[in-house]
Amino acid sequence: MLANYNWRRFGLSGLDTNLGVLYQSEREANSANEFQLPGFVRVDLAAGYTFKNDLQVRVNIQNIFDETYYTSAQDRIFGAGQVAVGDRRLFQVTATKRF
Repeated sequence: MLANYNWRRFGLSGLDTNLGVLYQSEREANSANEFQLPGFVRVDLAAGYTFKNDLQVRVNIQNIFDETYYTSAQDRIFGAGQVAVGDRRLFQVTATKRF
């Protein structure tokens, strides 16, 4: 789920904010249903400001609560199976200029 808000109403026409929530329920981890991956909720935040000269600066925080979660698993084909761990808290700052 993603919610976006532009702050024009409050005189901040260049500012927008985003809140993202990703939910994944518990699920089978392999085709033989030998074990399950636990469910998780990941929350992301972002804010950006677009200046009058079409320069935009954004700040993104993915997984703001730094939750440990598992995105996928693979069967044992050659040895041990594998479980993929989701990204830890991630900060990003970007700048975009339109010409």
